[in-house]
Amino acid sequence: MKGLKVGLLFSLPVIIVVLVMAAILSLLAATESKYRQEQKAALQRAADSIAAMLGEHELFLHQAGDTSQRSYVASSMSAAPVLDGRTDDWSAIETQVIGLGNLVEINDSYTTASLTYHLRIGSFGDFVYLHYEVSDDFVVYREINHPSVHRNDHVQLAFVDGNGLFRRYTLAATQPGHIEAMEIGGNGRALRSDPLIAGRWLATERGYNLELQIPEDKLTSAFSTLVADVDTESDRSLRYLVGRSSTGSVEDLGHLVMAPTALQSTLEKLPWEAEIYDRQGRWLAGDMTLPDAEKLSARAIIYSDGSPTGEVRLQSNSPQLAGYPHERLLLLFGAGVLLSMAASALLARHIQGREREAQREVDRTGQYNDYLERMASRLNHELQTPVSVIRSSIEHMQAQGDDASVYVSRAAEGANRLTSILSKMSEARRLEEALDEDEIRRFDLVEVVLGCVAGYELAYPLVNFECLAEAETLPITGIPELIAQAFDKLIDNAVEFSDGGVVRVRLNLEKGEACLRVLNEGRLLPEGSSENLFESMVSVREADRETHLGLGLYVARTITAYHGGALHLSNRDDVSGVVATMRLPILRLTAKLGSSL
Repeated sequence: MKGLKVGLLFSLPVIIVVLVMAAILSLLAATESKYRQEQKAALQRAADSIAAMLGEHELFLHQAGDTSQRSYVASSMSAAPVLDGRTDDWSAIETQVIGLGNLVEINDSYTTASLTYHLRIGSFGDFVYLHYEVSDDFVVYREINHPSVHRNDHVQLAFVDGNGLFRRYTLAATQPGHIEAMEIGGNGRALRSDPLIAGRWLATERGYNLELQIPEDKLTSAFSTLVADVDTESDRSLRYLVGRSSTGSVEDLGHLVMAPTALQSTLEKLPWEAEIYDRQGRWLAGDMTLPDAEKLSARAIIYSDGSPTGEVRLQSNSPQLAGYPHERLLLLFGAGVLLSMAASALLARHIQGREREAQREVDRTGQYNDYLERMASRLNHELQTPVSVIRSSIEHMQAQGDDASVYVSRAAEGANRLTSILSKMSEARRLEEALDEDEIRRFDLVEVVLGCVAGYELAYPLVNFECLAEAETLPITGIPELIAQAFDKLIDNAVEFSDGGVVRVRLNLEKGEACLRVLNEGRLLPEGSSENLFESMVSVREADRETHLGLGLYVARTITAYHGGALHLSNRDDVSGVVATMRLPILRLTAKLGSSL
């Protein structure tokens, strides 16, 4: 009976809330129809006013008649793209497909398999960027040392610069890689290269990609670009010129529009969702969600000199009861009650979350304490041997008198071992500081690895190195000096445990990750020791070898984890030695790397 009373007591607030909300809904239903009609009429008046305003502006008329045919829209980018020819940085930029409907010149039968391309244009900072993704069934490169830049596949640019001068450029490659923009004179000959226009030509399975960077202050709204196709190396005759507008003269140029346009900026400031269409029903500007029966909508025709030139479309969310004070108060009251209940539930969830976080912190602290205890034990073990050598040598010197050269040598050896231990501990500490201080940037892992291997061939003249990079470039986000340091540790281990065979380095792309492998020929890893070797002060070196703390692999794994990657050791499949495998993610878009250190 007591439990029943408690249940009823806790249910009473819920019953009150339900009754209040039922009264609110009933009152809203009585006034909603009339209010929607008033709001729809107001929205229609707004659409008529916007249509009348746009009909008086020549700028809008120009865009309405020309945007879908000869205009090039440069969309704003959140970051500057890397000039590597790849499409990674362009996923958020609208793609313009250029092909059959854009033939400026044709000298042979055309099919879409012969030549089509995707054009993307973006802007960031002081530069405009262009990306051409060209599908070409046969790519013909420029002849080396040949003066002509047009007897091959190429890209043409033309624009009126900031000084009002007409400029034409041709970009042609003798091979994939960096490419120069050659300015073209009135007679069609190449005059000089322009260092302000930077580019990269990338060979692909379907043709090639071209990525360009042009200073924005070099351009005006008069702009055009074409892709030229040459398919035979024997006569090298031009087959097609494909683009939205020609590059022959100022009159042939199209229009470069920097998004957002003035029209788009104006629409974004409106309190409604708005879109503008031209007379053929093609979208020009604005952003409207899919039609919704719950939303209000209105349309108005844009007229100029009595002729229709476009259409305005507006859409508004369901009307709010502004202007009806008593209904508004009831609505706020009901919302306040519901928000109070929701806040109580959120507070309970927040408390539970903090408890779980506190427990995780306790667990991490316990793990760290265990690590410190193990490290102290190992450090004590490593230091006992050189200290014992020094102590016994001093005792023997005291007993032997003048004949103590052997014991002096032993004492010096023990002191050197202590110095080595402290030096390697300092190296691990300096690594932790470097992870906070060094500058993070994008770099090519292939260049770093090839440069390091060239240095190893000089540092280890008695070791044969065999390096194979299966990828042309592997862009990585991080600190190249630290990656080289981790690579040094892997090579040092491979050389030391090698039985005189070849040390092989393999670099390739696997499942979206850069994969670096170092293989040697020699003794195998003890069973079950591959993971323990990455802890500090763990080593499997033989007792008669030079003293080591086992910090090399610890440093290498710390650097790899900081870059979001993974490092592990295993015996080779042919049981001839050991392979160290480092995996690193490609182009991590973040300012901070490892969060688990």
